[in-house]
Amino acid sequence: MPQPAVPPQAVQEAPAPQVAAPAPQAAAAPSQPRGLFPAQPPPATGQPGFIYQFGRWWDHTQTGASGAADATQDALKHAAEATKEAATALIHIPVGRFIEVHQRCALAPNGAPDCRSAAANVCRAKGFQDGNPVNVQSSQNCPPAVWMSGREPTAGECPEETVVLMVACR
Repeated sequence: MPQPAVPPQAVQEAPAPQVAAPAPQAAAAPSQPRGLFPAQPPPATGQPGFIYQFGRWWDHTQTGASGAADATQDALKHAAEATKEAATALIHIPVGRFIEVHQRCALAPNGAPDCRSAAANVCRAKGFQDGNPVNVQSSQNCPPAVWMSGREPTAGECPEETVVLMVACR
């Protein structure tokens, strides 16, 4: 079918739709990645990041370990020097021998035990020239009857006895 002709005055043009101008945006927002964790904003300038801080910590640790190593090395050096001095001192000790004994010390004229002569006698009996006491012990020598009775010993009942337990002979 043919379409009826429309006179040109009868056609009115529809007004053009008004389109609002887009509002200016401050900055385009970065697109957020989809996932469990939101994206972290980049660190502000002037603030060091994790890698930088880790590097500083590592350098500090290495400096501390180097200081400890130096202190250990100094201690070992001093220990070696002390050992050398001790070995040198041992060279100057006269040749001799330590002997374990149980020799009673006789009383000197003043009433004190004379352990030096007891040590010298032991060393001479072993073929050495002289000797000195190294370990001496004193104790009360009570008769067994006193201890078995359960009473306290009276004065003079338990004489004090001094013995040489070790001598250094030369």
